[in-house]
Amino acid sequence: MDDHTVAATNADLPVIPASNLKLLTATAAVQVLGADTVFTTTVVGAAPVNGVVNGDVYLVGGGDPVLSEQWYTQPSATRKRPPLHATSFEALVDQLAAAGVTSITGGVVGDGSRYDDERHPPGWSKDIRASIDGVPVGALVVNDSVSKSGAIAADPATSAATTLRSLLRSRGIQVGGSVSAGVAPAGAGVLASVTSAPLTDIVNEMLATSDNLTAEMLVKELGRTAAAPGTRDAGLQVMGAKGLKGGIFDKMDPFVVLELRK
Repeated sequence: MDDHTVAATNADLPVIPASNLKLLTATAAVQVLGADTVFTTTVVGAAPVNGVVNGDVYLVGGGDPVLSEQWYTQPSATRKRPPLHATSFEALVDQLAAAGVTSITGGVVGDGSRYDDERHPPGWSKDIRASIDGVPVGALVVNDSVSKSGAIAADPATSAATTLRSLLRSRGIQVGGSVSAGVAPAGAGVLASVTSAPLTDIVNEMLATSDNLTAEMLVKELGRTAAAPGTRDAGLQVMGAKGLKGGIFDKMDPFVVLELRK
């Protein structure tokens, strides 16, 4: 065709780039964070004595967007595109059981303080926020905060803590306290940890399934390289920085760049 236009309709009309932005998010994440980056989720607390952990245990989110129970990795009516590279949430409880933990005198606290508390980008409509495509964003998310009945929890950290307590009890580990959200004390010992697949697998999955949650979490993780905790605005500033290895926005349509920098 020698680059000649054969047909066009509203060729100069700017439109919302929608999920095409995930291509830019993936590019920025790999360039800034590194292709081999992994996301680690930990359980921290006092060292067990005779199998008993005195006080609360803290489930600390590391920004893993595919942290899941086994049931959530299977296709279902509510999850037609399950995670392809899921990080086993059950592995945390298996490690605690293998270490001889039989009882926790306190409760389970979900710590999502790695990122801020903005659960949805302001541009998301109510119908998106109420769907599986618009689940709340946080640094600690298990099963996309979706229950087996398909209900979506409003607070990812508390939902994750509730899931952990349920699994602990199912393994015969007693938990004396309730669940809540909070921040783990500095220097708390690591009782168990799980690590995600490399970032390259995470972004490939994000693009294959068009996963909004993963994209939003990666933006906040990018923001965390410039500010703590990670925020959407900080992440977009990192993506739009002129020094981003030649500037991935240098040859882009100004309208797209404007939307990203809003």
